[in-house]
Amino acid sequence: MASLFSWRSLLIGLASMALAACGSVEPPKRVEPPADIPAVVDVLTLVLPLDAYLPDATKGATVKRAEQILFQRCMGRFGWNLELPPAPAPMPFKRNERRYGVSADRAKKYGYHTPEVDARSAAGMAGEPQLSEQALAVAEGTVTQYSGSDVPPGGCHGEADSRLAEGTQPVADMKLAEKLASRSFSESREDSRVLQAFANWSACMKRSGYSYRDPLAALADRSFRTPSATPAEIQTSVTDAQCKTETRLVEIWAGVEAAYQMVAIETNAVALQAIAELESVRSQNAVRIVQAGS
Repeated sequence: MASLFSWRSLLIGLASMALAACGSVEPPKRVEPPADIPAVVDVLTLVLPLDAYLPDATKGATVKRAEQILFQRCMGRFGWNLELPPAPAPMPFKRNERRYGVSADRAKKYGYHTPEVDARSAAGMAGEPQLSEQALAVAEGTVTQYSGSDVPPGGCHGEADSRLAEGTQPVADMKLAEKLASRSFSESREDSRVLQAFANWSACMKRSGYSYRDPLAALADRSFRTPSATPAEIQTSVTDAQCKTETRLVEIWAGVEAAYQMVAIETNAVALQAIAELESVRSQNAVRIVQAGS
């Protein structure tokens, strides 16, 4: 998918920021980067700039399986013959499908509920081995020796991480891309263009009798914390999705957030490239480990 943000507009925006900083001694005001607002956004295929530095869902499942295999082998050396848990279930959503709230198709079926996520979480918890206090110490590396054998740094979890990263250099912060993506989301929520879109969406909702500041407030409504979606919840969420379409809220929000992410990538280019290289090596190692262990 083409980038939602042009490099030319980014450079113009950064130049404007620099000029503004030189010409004033007043406290700096919030600078909003120029944004390219797409004509249409399909949340099922939406790609944001920082996605390139975040774990791929399919590759992530392979890495997780490799971690499970390596952990099981390590614990076996210390006398715990753990059963390999079921392979991780695939993520039920596309990466950005719910980033800006509920979509029209899901609203009609589930309201704001996510039964697939609940089922996946329950399955994952059921498959995790229950460790004794001694086993947990070996798993996490809170002891240096057990039964006369040296426990690897970081325990068996640490050994699994090290094996997956073999052939590359460690990075200072593996979670940097996730942190930047979280920050861009927060920054975009306070951007004047998105705030105006929220106001338009809120006015649309109010015409149908609903009072919410933004789609995330509707999503967090405590009255919808029921075992399954009620008719009232479904009607609210359907109206929510309709108002998003009417006000072009998702297009505006995605375009603005992409602009913040491009600035973050420019600022953290070296660190993000190191993360991308490490993730690539981890994925390659994981494939070999899973194939050998199957």
